Amino acid sequence: MKIFTVASLNYFINDNGEILLQKKSRGLGVGKWNGVGGKAEPGEDILAAAIREIREEAGV
Repeated sequence: MKIFTVASLNYFINDNGEILLQKKSRGLGVGKWNGVGGKAEPGEDILAAAIREIREEAGV
């Protein structure tokens, strides 16, 4: 039985106080604005998961 999921949710704030958000395309909250992130892959630590998700979703 899976008890919890390791995931990251990241917010980029520039020097002007603007926040980079993305519109959710699937799952809970579809169509809403949210930070960049997602689930960690098996054996992946949270920092590696955050970096991977940021690169995949935001191209940063």
